[in-house]
Amino acid sequence: MTGWLLRVPVWVWVVLVGCAVAFPRLGATALWDDDEGVNAACTREMIEARSWIIPTFNWDLRTAKPILLYWVMRGSVALCGETEFAARLPSAVAFVLMLLVLYDLARRMVCRITGLVAAVIAAGTLELVKLGHAATTDSLLILFTVCYAWGLWAAGKFWPIACGAASAFLMLTKGPAVGLILPSAVAGVWFVWNRDLAKVKNPRLILGVLLWIVIAVPGYVLVTTETKGEWARAFFLNENLARASEPKENHGGLRFVSEFVYICLFSAPYSAFLYGMLIGAVRERTPAVKLLLAWVGVYFLAFGLAATKLPHYIAPLYPALAILTARYLTAWLRGAVVLWWAMRAAALGYIFMGVLISVACIVGGGVLPWNFAKLRVFPGLGLWAWIGLVPLVAGGLMFRFSTQPKKYIPLATLAPVLLMLLLVVGVLPVIDAQKAVKPLVLESRARQLEWEVRIGRFEYTRPSITYYTARRVEHLMTPTAAAEFLMFPVPSYLFIPEPDYIGKLLPLLGATPHVIAAKHYDYERNQQILVVVNTYVPK
Repeated sequence: MTGWLLRVPVWVWVVLVGCAVAFPRLGATALWDDDEGVNAACTREMIEARSWIIPTFNWDLRTAKPILLYWVMRGSVALCGETEFAARLPSAVAFVLMLLVLYDLARRMVCRITGLVAAVIAAGTLELVKLGHAATTDSLLILFTVCYAWGLWAAGKFWPIACGAASAFLMLTKGPAVGLILPSAVAGVWFVWNRDLAKVKNPRLILGVLLWIVIAVPGYVLVTTETKGEWARAFFLNENLARASEPKENHGGLRFVSEFVYICLFSAPYSAFLYGMLIGAVRERTPAVKLLLAWVGVYFLAFGLAATKLPHYIAPLYPALAILTARYLTAWLRGAVVLWWAMRAAALGYIFMGVLISVACIVGGGVLPWNFAKLRVFPGLGLWAWIGLVPLVAGGLMFRFSTQPKKYIPLATLAPVLLMLLLVVGVLPVIDAQKAVKPLVLESRARQLEWEVRIGRFEYTRPSITYYTARRVEHLMTPTAAAEFLMFPVPSYLFIPEPDYIGKLLPLLGATPHVIAAKHYDYERNQQILVVVNTYVPK
């Protein structure tokens, strides 16, 4: 049996691990607001408009992202239909491909075992798994970032071509900051630190620049031309420069402290190895380690200085941390001396995470008879408190085997992967049951493609309303506007929080006929959401 397992190519195991984490229940949960709802609706609107160039959301110009995500989502919709699975499929595929490229990069830097361990660590990293299940640009961004690093290290004299192509796709995925500036900064820091400036004199650099122009520039030129410059002005000035200089959508935080906290939380429990891994890397400083440290340092510095803070902004550095962690662990496997107390401290970190997960499930599930902070409750979550045993038991065994790397390393790397699978299969559906938009649309029958209906919202912002109703959603700013919306002689559906309906809308409606067609709890708002309809729409 063991011999058969060893004969299977390593890349097959990488693909199997990636698929085991990325694809279970990929389309079983409703879209998450805000980004998934916007991206899925934008893709559908482009399909309806038969446009490959101009992105719109709610039939207004969307300037937040470049075009690549909508292109790949269009292909996915053509293949699988208009479903949540189709919206998320590109991210899941990009996640698995990222693991493959990461494996090959780490294999070339160190060895095959290090490559496999790095891929498994990435497959068990919470932020990477989360983005691999999301209909957003981030999984594609991470894939092309790893491809850029692969080009720097593995493409030899053809590195400008490989990096030029990767940078161009990054540009089409997210924009100039992470598409051109940050990857180029990583390359520049590595060349200088490694005293290898001769790489810049590579005659193929011109070919790389030309390839970048051919891939990246046409899409920007076309959308700028078609929108008479409106898209370009909003994208470059508001979505790039403004986000770097001032917090957007109240997403601020402490410079560098927020990024450090994000790394500790969203790469847990592997972040337990952060101290030992970084100390070992800084001391060794081989060319490979210098590239990885430049990768981590540039992204950490850039987003640490940026004013807008979100956990997924620093996600492109997690693959580099995965390789550094894998190198740290496999060096121990090859006989390098490690600090036994550091390994035991990491084991305690796993134990602490297990306890934290179990407590979170118990408290979040409302198992306890009190709720001092009036936290949101997810019925049924307490039944999944046992999944905390995965890191807890693994941590206990790691503590026991802290001098035996052949037993310690499999526990440390595989337990988080199992934990991620259980979170996807068990915990996500519990949270999904508390999302409101899809159940409200289904119960109220607000998705009426055969009938002329109007959709509105008052004091309730959820982009997925546009996606699930397949209609333009009117944003009603005042109670009077909401009341007039329901008085219009066309079937009209109004999404409104229950307190606003009772306190603001109902006194204005008077004798206006209306019914509450649907009611559902929204965990983000921590209140009931209603769909108020002014007249009956035939089935």
